[in-house]
Amino acid sequence: MRKILLSISILMLIGCSNSNKNQEEDSQVETKLNSSKTAKQLESESLKSGVKSDSLNLGFYFGMTKEDFNKNISKLLDDNQISLNDDSSIVSLMGASNYNLYTNSIYSFENKELFRVVNHIYPENSKKTTENEITIESELLTMLEKSYGDNRYDNGSQGSKYFWLKGNKRVDYYDTLGRYIVAFSDMKMENQISEKLLREEEETLRKAQEEEKQIFAKLKEKAEKDWPNDYTTQEYWLSEQKAAYQYMKAIPEDGIKRKAMRDWPLDFVTQKYWYNEQIEAKERLNK
Repeated sequence: MRKILLSISILMLIGCSNSNKNQEEDSQVETKLNSSKTAKQLESESLKSGVKSDSLNLGFYFGMTKEDFNKNISKLLDDNQISLNDDSSIVSLMGASNYNLYTNSIYSFENKELFRVVNHIYPENSKKTTENEITIESELLTMLEKSYGDNRYDNGSQGSKYFWLKGNKRVDYYDTLGRYIVAFSDMKMENQISEKLLREEEETLRKAQEEEKQIFAKLKEKAEKDWPNDYTTQEYWLSEQKAAYQYMKAIPEDGIKRKAMRDWPLDFVTQKYWYNEQIEAKERLNK
């Protein structure tokens, strides 16, 4: 799986309300909607609804190709909706308020199609303060509820603090030290990616098992040839070779291992012995 990550910094201005409204919103922050269903069950139900929710901020959308993504960046620049910093990050001014919230966004692609956006949001001073953090969180949650409904789920210890579901879109809200994170994911695409990874893992395992089966068959053939009427020696030798094979299999690839495998392709006991001798000698020389 190949992912192309593009970091974008966006300046977001979010409106503040009067103190009475803030108090009402603060109470909303404490409200956690739970469900007896698992997150996977809720996601499955949301996907089955058939609702297509691909749109994202600034004209981006799930399934957007990298080419169209770059075209949209150029258009936003031409329309003066965004500007570039010296570090090539992108700045966008949205709304009007008493809070300057910066958003550092990471756009992820699979097969050249956009499927996830992670927004790292933090106040202008880059730190939370006791004076602003509750109000900022309240306003962020209010914005999310306005777009995705007030049926937010408490995610507990599973990762995000809250999440919303709308058709194929999952929105996660995280509250971390010094910043807030809002992530948008295309669940349909993520499921396809997970299924693809699972198939690849299963195929890798199948090939490894087939390779092991072939190697053990060759070892058995060699044992029968070298000790045709000595079954105890055959059994002992095969047991030692199989144990050494598993040992060498678990060792990370390096030049020493590759040489051992090349010089003694079907003698894993010798591979193991020679490899360990080389490693011990190397450690002594490096003292």
